[in-house]
Amino acid sequence: MKISLGLSKVSIAAARETEILKNWPMSRQLEAMTEAAMGRPEKLAALREFIIQVKTRFPYRD
Repeated sequence: MKISLGLSKVSIAAARETEILKNWPMSRQLEAMTEAAMGRPEKLAALREFIIQVKTRFPYRD
């Protein structure tokens, strides 16, 4: 029997989503993707780096 004292995958996914949307609402994410498609990738790179930071802060446990 495996006993887990950490957060469930569902809880971790919810925490990730909340953190990302708090700092990068969907409209801002869409703006970043649109600008990247127009040859200005800076905002999309910042979004990507932020998502990596969030995933590092809220890792899935095995």
